[in-house]
Amino acid sequence: MFTSLFLKSPVVVQARAVAGPPPGLVCVLALNKSLIVPGITAVASAAVLADQCNIADNSPSPLALTEAAFASITAQKVNVVGGYVDVLGSMTTTQGVHTGVASTIDPFAGLSVPASFSSLPCNPYSFSTYGKITGTVPLSPGRYCGGITVAAGANVTLSAGTYYMDSLSAILTGSLSVASGGSLTGTGVTIVLTSSSSSLLSTLLKIDLGGLVSGGVINLTAPTSGPFANLVVFNDPNAILSVLSFRGGTQNNFEGTIYSPAPGSLVTYLLDSGTKTGQCTRLIADTIVFGLTGASFSKCFQTLGPSAAAPASLLE
Repeated sequence: MFTSLFLKSPVVVQARAVAGPPPGLVCVLALNKSLIVPGITAVASAAVLADQCNIADNSPSPLALTEAAFASITAQKVNVVGGYVDVLGSMTTTQGVHTGVASTIDPFAGLSVPASFSSLPCNPYSFSTYGKITGTVPLSPGRYCGGITVAAGANVTLSAGTYYMDSLSAILTGSLSVASGGSLTGTGVTIVLTSSSSSLLSTLLKIDLGGLVSGGVINLTAPTSGPFANLVVFNDPNAILSVLSFRGGTQNNFEGTIYSPAPGSLVTYLLDSGTKTGQCTRLIADTIVFGLTGASFSKCFQTLGPSAAAPASLLE
């Protein structure tokens, strides 16, 4: 009514705001807080590509981030709580390598494996009862006693949901293994490595994707909602001395976060286990080793944290 005294037409009020992801998103994070063991090691011509995001290492060791023997790391920025050692390696960043910084927060801290999974029946295709899966087989979410083993030439499709690889009471079982020439595909899938046994030795868990020479085709995408949103591989935080091994092939495609937070757990990328460039992959683990391989990581929104929504900041 007031503006009508001066203007013949209504006043249009407009506002503009621009929001986007905050700078410095971390897509490779080592949680190790040992004074002796490095959090991240890249050796033997390993090539780690994280050019659209940051790499962080929470180890306070003087050798926290070790790069040697013609290995290369590319990132926007590298933050290390302890020290950075480079022996015949190559580091490329747009914002530098920063040592003596504060620890990076684990966005999935406190997440656990529900105890109720142990009451689920063992799926008929469990390794403990079925052995290696051959041919073309569709699988459903549930508990896989002894894990899942995909044989060479087999084609396995996972429907959306959570797959519990239960190690039961044996050592180095409860894993997901895909042989050279096999394929594993699934959308909205979380692979959980855990154990229903109280035995100390049963918590030696393992995921082994790809063969020693040439790996199979692996395409797994994490769910965007639910308790394991954005987690494509979740290694039980209670695991002891567990090893997640990605090896043998350049066709590993994991869209989501590979998460192995248990103290002493090790994630290795070895023997040409390079992942697809530009995929939405995030790696958060206690200790990480790259060797004789290439690996690509990205800051895609789906992999930022437990929530499907990406955090944002006001840019303009």
